[in-house]
Amino acid sequence: MTVANRPPKKKRHSIKSLSAQIDSERKKLETIRERPCYALLLGGRNIRKGLVDEVYEDLRSRDVSGGCLDVLVDSAGGDIDAAYNLGLLFRRYGTEQLTFIIPSALSTPNVRVSASASVQ
Repeated sequence: MTVANRPPKKKRHSIKSLSAQIDSERKKLETIRERPCYALLLGGRNIRKGLVDEVYEDLRSRDVSGGCLDVLVDSAGGDIDAAYNLGLLFRRYGTEQLTFIIPSALSTPNVRVSASASVQ
């Protein structure tokens, strides 16, 4: 196959550029909805017990106050008890209104996390 006949190379994004793009979109969502948005984007990874502590530490390090919180969730599923605990954790920050935005197909743990929302 000659160079002229090769299909064009697909543009590869680095992890840093994808992370920056996701953060930019999350900030746009915060601006539109006028409230903090926490991105719990696990992709093909599962919700697991250790994740609850990681999210807790991350939430503590951010300015997530005001009683309203949006949570953008993308997960492949996982541990149902950890999902329940994540829901309780998010409830502590979304005391007035907690909204889950789940753009992918629902798995049981995603349902468990979103069940703690005040708006579904």
